[in-house]
Amino acid sequence: MMPMTFAMGFGIDYARGERLQTRLDAAADAAALAAVDPSMILQSDTTAKAAATAMFTAQSTGLAGLTNLVVTTTITDTLSGSLGTLRTVTVSYTAKSTNAFGGILRVAALTIGGKAVASASQPPNINFYVAMDTSPSMLLASTSAGLAEVSSVTGKTLNQPYGCDFSCHEQLPHTDSIYVTDANNQAVLLSTGYYGSGATANTY
Repeated sequence: MMPMTFAMGFGIDYARGERLQTRLDAAADAAALAAVDPSMILQSDTTAKAAATAMFTAQSTGLAGLTNLVVTTTITDTLSGSLGTLRTVTVSYTAKSTNAFGGILRVAALTIGGKAVASASQPPNINFYVAMDTSPSMLLASTSAGLAEVSSVTGKTLNQPYGCDFSCHEQLPHTDSIYVTDANNQAVLLSTGYYGSGATANTY
């Protein structure tokens, strides 16, 4: 009976240690992921390490039967080509699971331990260039029908028999009798006086 009793007791202690290790493994996973979270990936290694430690502590606090818990967080940064810096976080731990029955045989605790690894890359630096054309040419026709109309009127008056889609040969719309207008009935072709002194709008 005595061997069977101690065997059952050790089984209970072992199962308790396994449960504690499972909880700590989950805490290590959460801690490692916290250090490579999108909101943390651009922070310093020191800040990321503090976040991992805080997460592990929050997840492991209050676990009964746990002693001698030691947590180590290691962060390694390496270049990852065009993807920027690759951060690898390793959270490892060791602890003691207190035995309820094993202490009778001078086995007061079981040693448990584990680790979790997570990695993520910083987003690459990308330069964006925006070109804005604020010249009056933006008023020119941009549809096939509009370009055909511009080509038609310039071909009939100034560049016979060839028209110009970009009004290269147009000078003064009223003088040249070229009236290509927009929805507001305003001329959309340019004139040499557009850039002149006092000109404020491309209307005639």
